[in-house]
Amino acid sequence: MSDPGEPDPRPRPQYGEYASPREQAAARGLPWPPATEPTTREASSPSAWGETLRQEPGSGMPGAGRPAGHPLPARTPLSSAGLFADRLVTGFLLALATINTVTGIGPLLSIGDAINPALRALKYPVLPHPEQLLGYGIALVVVSVVVYLATVLLAVRRTRRGRRAFWVPLLGFVVYFLATVAVMIVIVATDEQFAALLRSVPGGAG
Repeated sequence: MSDPGEPDPRPRPQYGEYASPREQAAARGLPWPPATEPTTREASSPSAWGETLRQEPGSGMPGAGRPAGHPLPARTPLSSAGLFADRLVTGFLLALATINTVTGIGPLLSIGDAINPALRALKYPVLPHPEQLLGYGIALVVVSVVVYLATVLLAVRRTRRGRRAFWVPLLGFVVYFLATVAVMIVIVATDEQFAALLRSVPGGAG
């Protein structure tokens, strides 16, 4: 231990270096505890700005005076003229699709009877039992109706949302056409009557 008579080797405290916060406040004549103030972070928070805008309707800033929970109205994706033209074209295409679907059910159910005239025109032997193709005709009817309903639902949904829908009936036509081609390929590849027909044609399979 150092001699009590020796001077303290530590430097003399300055500016309240060893004083407690209470003693520093007393030396400066300030009240203790100090009054609490909102921090800069709290004052600049988004919620604080929102409250300010709602409390000052005449501030002239975007969104001023708008009650909480009421967002800005959504913009219309298409103009009035563009939306009208799109609805007109979409309605016309859907009408054609309706007529084509309804009038095509009969020929599809008698697909064998529809194929034989084409074979006669090409001077090929006709199918001896065209009624055996009824199953393929039913499959085509189901595909036609499903594609039509999906097309109508999607077009109406997009129209109600103010979006372009004229391409939906066109897409439905393409899907139906590809499905029809696929079914016809299956008929030619798997049906025994077509296999016999191909064998009877000079230069045909077999």
